[in-house]
Amino acid sequence: DAILAQTISNWASTVDSIEASDDAILAQTISNWASTVDSIEASDEIVLSNSLDSVINHYMYFVNQYDVIVNAYGMLEDEYEFADPNSFGEIELNLELGWNTIGYNIINPTDVVAQLDPIQEDVRLVKNNDGFIYWPQFGFNGIGDLIPGQGYQFRMDQPRTFTFVNTEARIAISPIIPNWAIDMPTEMHPNDIRTLVRVVNMLGQEVKLNDVSRGSTLLYLYNDGTVEKKLVE
Repeated sequence: DAILAQTISNWASTVDSIEASDDAILAQTISNWASTVDSIEASDEIVLSNSLDSVINHYMYFVNQYDVIVNAYGMLEDEYEFADPNSFGEIELNLELGWNTIGYNIINPTDVVAQLDPIQEDVRLVKNNDGFIYWPQFGFNGIGDLIPGQGYQFRMDQPRTFTFVNTEARIAISPIIPNWAIDMPTEMHPNDIRTLVRVVNMLGQEVKLNDVSRGSTLLYLYNDGTVEKKLVE
């Protein structure tokens, strides 16, 4: 009985020792887990903070880029409005009497006759860079279409205010003669202008008036076939 009691007492002490050890190990393990969790949470907060800063920076970058795109879009809208064919024709040109050098400001080619029809009575001549001309009073169009970006010379008989417009109209013209040209005096042909051809003596020899003595008889021959006979005085 004494031996059995001692043995049971030893087993009980061993069990208590093992349980105490297990409790300590468990407590340490739990403590380690808690520290790990705290470490992980702290690390996550740092990572999350850094990530948040990165996200904010990227957001601000995209906001700035958006502003750049919006501004660029606004500029493109302005350029488009300026380049819109329907928005042209708002530039008023003051054409003075005589020669004017102007730029054609429509983005589409247009017929020079249709374009200048409102002021064609006061336009004497239009000349392009190649020297080709449009002469409305004679119904002559050597230019054809006005070309975008090119310059032209206008010779005006009267000052006018003019605006280019975007138009698809085309006007066919035929050669004409203005009344002022019909009423112009006709210059005489050189054969009809009486000029002295030569002076000859009675022997048919050409002479110079300064070398002929007074009283000599000379014949004056003219290009119209007439002859005059004169004495040198």
